[in-house]
Amino acid sequence: MSFEPSRYLNQTILAVPKSGIRKFFDVAATMPGAISLGVGEPDFVTPYHIRNAAINSLLDGETAYTSNWGLLSLREEIARYMQGRYHLTYDPGKEILVTVGASEGIDLSLRVLMNPGDEVLIPEPSYVSYAPGVVFAGGVMSSEIVRDYITKRMQYAYFVPGKFASDNAIGVSILAAREINAWPNTSM
Repeated sequence: MSFEPSRYLNQTILAVPKSGIRKFFDVAATMPGAISLGVGEPDFVTPYHIRNAAINSLLDGETAYTSNWGLLSLREEIARYMQGRYHLTYDPGKEILVTVGASEGIDLSLRVLMNPGDEVLIPEPSYVSYAPGVVFAGGVMSSEIVRDYITKRMQYAYFVPGKFASDNAIGVSILAAREINAWPNTSM
């Protein structure tokens, strides 16, 4: 009798198709000189001063877990940046959460906002992890034409503002559908 790992795995997870962009990333990694921007990685090495700061942090013994919110000093700096750059005021103690990446932040947002069966509108084309994140959080993904398909069950919608703008290369808003009132066919 052979071991069959899929017997023990969550069927919802198994039903999500493998990411085509990840397959491409794996292929590109085998090609010398190829620059793959498929998973959002830059085409340059992390600057020396950042790498050096990480090394010094380890040498200084800064290896303990942080708050689940992230380092307060980092959240304070983020609040200063948002105020200086965008004139937005956030309380670093209660309104800023640091994640290891955008995908983790989006996944976390979906899991805390959604209830089983909530519909989420995801305009296409979109990043590969959006639809699986909705499924993993118990939601139902919709990528239909926005204004024609807002329903009473629709709870959230992904929007990628300024997708190609240099100031906002990664920016996603998850909006409560009831806050979307610009579309003519909304009867919420």
